[in-house]
Amino acid sequence: MGVLTSKLVISVLDRASGPARAIANSMKGMQASADRNRRELNRMQGQMLGAVGTGYILARSIAAPVKSAMEFESAMSDVKKVVDFDSPEGFKKMRKDIIDMSTRMPMTASQIADIVAAAGQAGMAGDELTQFAEMAAKVGVAFDVSAGTAGESLAKIKTALGLTVSETGELADAINHLSNTSASSAPDLLDFMRRVGSVGKQY
Repeated sequence: MGVLTSKLVISVLDRASGPARAIANSMKGMQASADRNRRELNRMQGQMLGAVGTGYILARSIAAPVKSAMEFESAMSDVKKVVDFDSPEGFKKMRKDIIDMSTRMPMTASQIADIVAAAGQAGMAGDELTQFAEMAAKVGVAFDVSAGTAGESLAKIKTALGLTVSETGELADAINHLSNTSASSAPDLLDFMRRVGSVGKQY
């Protein structure tokens, strides 16, 4: 009886373990397949993120020079409005001079063009425009003011006091010296000179 019972138990176990092993093997296969799918999905997501990042960087790198070019064209159209050039070649030369200046000074071509526009509006012409632009660009950097502010302020001071470009540069040096030896900042002194310069000349 004991032997028969043991045989029955072994037979039942064999019958149960066969399908169980098949199920276990099938589960292992499904798990391995799921792991492969997950790894492939992660790899594809990484590639997609890399492609998106590359696309973003590429778009930014293309957009920056296009934006700079548009700003420069806009600034040059302002120059053309206020400066009377003898010929189209004169405008082309001014354009080239401004671009050349931007390679030598810590200002963009459009910022220098803004200074030239301010000088043109103040009645300057010819070589005086580029001389003034170079001087005003240096002042803008030294005084830590925008190109537009430096150009407009110095052009108004020059006109109000009847100074040459060289004399305006000397006045800017004096303002810089005062800012270093007094409580007033260079931008404050520049603004003060712009507002009261013409009154000072009358007195």
